[in-house]
Amino acid sequence: HLYDFQLIHKNKHVGSCKLMIYDKNAVINHIYINDSHKKQGLGSLLLHETEKILKNEHYIEKISLLGWQPSGSFNVVDFYKKNGYIISKAHSGVYDDSVTLFDLHQFYKILK
Repeated sequence: HLYDFQLIHKNKHVGSCKLMIYDKNAVINHIYINDSHKKQGLGSLLLHETEKILKNEHYIEKISLLGWQPSGSFNVVDFYKKNGYIISKAHSGVYDDSVTLFDLHQFYKILK
């Protein structure tokens, strides 16, 4: 099952979280906050509300995701760590979109 949670803040669409659910697991495919709304805690709010819905309405026990960030930066890894996610593989690969080189990191979180 595919889901697309939307974050509306002050009557404006500011972000979304796209994910898949299978059995008692979920995989976040993409989480996005508009640039003009970053650094306001809205990414964490979206993530926590998504987790709450997954746990309480879909009985999800584990969330997995693949975080990717420009090589050498730490903002994505720091964001997920701050929100309780654990790195399952410190560095699981590289993606090159012909403009930017991205480091890939696998994360998971057990919902309690």
